[in-house]
Amino acid sequence: MILGQETGRYEEAYLNKVDDEERLAAAQGAAACPKRAILTEPRNFATGSKDVERLFEELIEQQRKKVFKLAQEIIPNITGEDILQPNDYPQLENNPYFRYEEGVLEGLQVARMAFLARPKVS
Repeated sequence: MILGQETGRYEEAYLNKVDDEERLAAAQGAAACPKRAILTEPRNFATGSKDVERLFEELIEQQRKKVFKLAQEIIPNITGEDILQPNDYPQLENNPYFRYEEGVLEGLQVARMAFLARPKVS
């Protein structure tokens, strides 16, 4: 299945849930549900792009610190450069917690690169 098709199914399921919430709110005399705007309003990725870049930088830095702290718990005298090549250290290479946190860091870095490489909206 293509990623866009799968995402479309989730959006459709979300909108169906929102429809149910709107019907329930209307029956109770409440205002319309604002959640629909999340998926139906046009998305302008140019707005606040500097804020998003800053957010990515903060998340990546926080995760780097977390990975380094975990590496130090496993190998007390490890340096920041050492964890760039964790395969040199079997204790890190075989530690599922370290590998998970390292994967989260890699994912954040990839997401940041994808965000920076996106086409600019004019």
